[in-house]
Amino acid sequence: MRPASLPTSLAYSLDGILLLTTLFLHFVIQGVNFIFISAAAPSPALLGTTNGLAQMVISFTRALGPFGATALFSTSMAHPQFLKGYSVFVLLGLLTGIAVYCTSLLPEDVNPKNDE
Repeated sequence: MRPASLPTSLAYSLDGILLLTTLFLHFVIQGVNFIFISAAAPSPALLGTTNGLAQMVISFTRALGPFGATALFSTSMAHPQFLKGYSVFVLLGLLTGIAVYCTSLLPEDVNPKNDE
């Protein structure tokens, strides 16, 4: 027996909610990242250099991220003896855990340094 599927209107509604939530979180996280980058500049004169370096690293990561994920997925499918082909999800889960740990190392106070 096939499991019952969702009605089309409910499926589209849930897809829309997921899309809007993802877009909202993307914009919030991107803004928070730039607040941290601006606060990390050692001096106001180096703010542009710090932003440029951050943009370069972000662009590099966005360019190579899909390639890395696809390569991991195809490797895990080609070698199913490792975790029955689910090793890509284990590796990406570990990377997510490392990223969450790294965010716990960020300072709670993001105010620029006081020049006293």
